[in-house]
Amino acid sequence: MILERVQAIVNSIAQEFYHRFADKANLIWFGSWVKGTAYQQSDIDLAIEHHGKLTEKEIVAFRDWLDEFPTLYSIDLVELEKANDLLKQEIGQYGKRL
Repeated sequence: MILERVQAIVNSIAQEFYHRFADKANLIWFGSWVKGTAYQQSDIDLAIEHHGKLTEKEIVAFRDWLDEFPTLYSIDLVELEKANDLLKQEIGQYGKRL
C-alpha cells in the first residue's frame, strides 16, 4: 500500500515534469523505492537527464515546484549530467525512466 502511494506521487511529479519539458528531458526514478529496499520514511530519488537542453532557470523552477509539492516524503532531485560516476552507475543499473 505504501509503495502504491509513492508510485502515485512519482506519477504526479512525472506528469508535471513532462507537461513542462516534453521532449527536452527525461525523468528517472531511482533509489531504494525502485530497488525494493525502502522503508516507510525513505525519500524519493529522481534524476533529470537533459543533455544541456534545460536552462538553470527551468531546473530551479521545477525544484521550487517540487518543494511545494504536497507530500510528507522528501524528494531528492539530481541532474544526471552533474552526478558523480558512482551515482550515474546506480541510476543506469536501477533507474526507471518515467
